[in-house]
This record gives sequence, C-alpha cells and structure tokens, in this order.
Amino acid sequence: MGRSEALILQDVLVEVSHLPQTMVWRNNTGRLPDRYGRLVSLETKRERNGRQSKKQQIFQAAGEKARGVYILANSVDQVLLRTLAALP
Repeated sequence: MGRSEALILQDVLVEVSHLPQTMVWRNNTGRLPDRYGRLVSLETKRERNGRQSKKQQIFQAAGEKARGVYILANSVDQVLLRTLAALP
C-alpha cells in the first residue's frame, strides 16, 4: 500500500521549507500569495488512488484563473520539481 497523504504532506513541508526565500505551513483553507504576489497552492494526495474532491477542483480552477500556481502531487520529488519550475 502507498504512503498516506499525511506522511507525504509532512515530508513536503520539511523539504519545501528548505527552498530559498520560502516560508511554509499547513493551512487547511484559504490562500497565501508568494513573494511575487501570486497564489501558490500545494495539494498532496495518496500515492495510489489519491483524487481531488470537486471543491478542490473548483479551488484549483479559481486560483489558476487568477494566475496562481496550483501544484497537485503525491511525492516530495513531484512537489519540489513543480515548485521550482513555477518560480521565476
């Protein structure tokens, strides 16, 4: 069986906190702009069969419409690669 969302999220928070000029914390709702004023949202899912809820899909669409960055991943490596790709 794959790793749980909680374990993936825990590892993601630790690893992303090491990125330069980055401050991270878990926030179950709401959003936070990055240092360039963009919304950056990270959604972690189980390694197997992890799926977004309809509300999460709506949140993603709204954030992307506002030129935000939405990263959906199921591993630390995916989050780091997608986060670094999104940085200017």
